[in-house]
Amino acid sequence: PNSRGAAKRPEPPKEEQLPPLTTIRDMLYDATGKPLEGAAILTSPAMLTPDGDLIGASTLTIPITGGNIQAQLVPTTNATPAGQPTSGPIPPLAYQVTIESGGEHLYTQQWDVPPTNQVLTIEDVATT
Repeated sequence: PNSRGAAKRPEPPKEEQLPPLTTIRDMLYDATGKPLEGAAILTSPAMLTPDGDLIGASTLTIPITGGNIQAQLVPTTNATPAGQPTSGPIPPLAYQVTIESGGEHLYTQQWDVPPTNQVLTIEDVATT
């Protein structure tokens, strides 16, 4: 209670802030050189960001339209695996990305996503 005897109002809840995201943007083509139509299926590992945000494991579908792909992802290169000890060697985290078109699996890559404000290409993040 304050000096007038009224109860102090609780603070309004603070807006949740999203963890920092890295943008990946690129153009993909099929074997004939035409812009690819399809999807990228991203499997995300469970991880803990440096700010302490817990990111749950999930699967995302990113459309590829007219060859254009764009994804905003939580960086993996500075995260730690969720539920893992914070000391000792830390296993690498990466997105598993499968590119599909016409219902067919074209290829799978691993993406190691660094924290940056710059827009990256697939070449910048693909490790396999």
